[in-house]
Amino acid sequence: MSPTAPIATYRVQLTPSFGFAATIGILDHLVRLGVSHLYLSPIAEAVPGSLHGYDVIDHTRVRTDFGGDAGLAALLDAADAHGLGVIIDHVPNHMSVAEAHLNDRWWDMLRDGPDSTAAQWFDVDWSATDGKVIVPKLGDPLEQVIAQGVLSIGEGDRGAELRYGPLRFPLAAGTEDLNISAAVDRQHYRLQWWREPARNVRRFFTIDDLVAVRAEVPAVAEVIDTIPARLADHPAFAGVRVDHVDGLAQPEAYLHGLRRRIGDNRWLLVEKILAVGEALAPSWPVDGTTG
Repeated sequence: MSPTAPIATYRVQLTPSFGFAATIGILDHLVRLGVSHLYLSPIAEAVPGSLHGYDVIDHTRVRTDFGGDAGLAALLDAADAHGLGVIIDHVPNHMSVAEAHLNDRWWDMLRDGPDSTAAQWFDVDWSATDGKVIVPKLGDPLEQVIAQGVLSIGEGDRGAELRYGPLRFPLAAGTEDLNISAAVDRQHYRLQWWREPARNVRRFFTIDDLVAVRAEVPAVAEVIDTIPARLADHPAFAGVRVDHVDGLAQPEAYLHGLRRRIGDNRWLLVEKILAVGEALAPSWPVDGTTG
């Protein structure tokens, strides 16, 4: 058992209106309650305004509307001064693609296709659609949407883009001067009515806006674990709770990598509901489970 094992944890659901600074304000109260460890909801950059934080868009950045790196450092320092450990909720299994322009890697893959460096991040069955990613974001069948004239081409902060209401999608090089119908046909993605059943991207259950990431790829896992790895040297950092570990293609291999990055003296828990008669694999380098 890890030497940082909690005696009593207190979970704080961080929100844009209750971020790192506000959390510092309750530390005295937590100490009086007898809490040993502060447990933070996900702190990686998520969809702006998100109230839960599981819709991560960048695993490498601490969430801006919580206070960013400086705010997190201040909270860790304050927790250390209060004798409190800090455990973070970590989301290695999916990312939000609700708005393509918010997710750099999703955007790059849509623009550049299966040969993109970003393509290694997502579990796409390219063969099912002749090299196109199915993007089920349309309110009507594609033919109707084109006929309605609600698709347009413009220049955005990321270059040429296809626009559908507030949604933005990248355009492959050389297609920005085509008419809408031809441009849509030439992309590395296939815009589709959301009610059509075809999908070729692994998702978080059946949620189209949360796509699985390939944490089984070592280079991807290393990036996913940027924040816990960076925190591992702070004396207040006590460990990680891994969200939805069963969503990972190779959970054991991923957990061994995470364990190496945070060290042996940090608490490592996985969210896993064990069925009757099911035991946690003893080869997993974890300290236990949460439901």
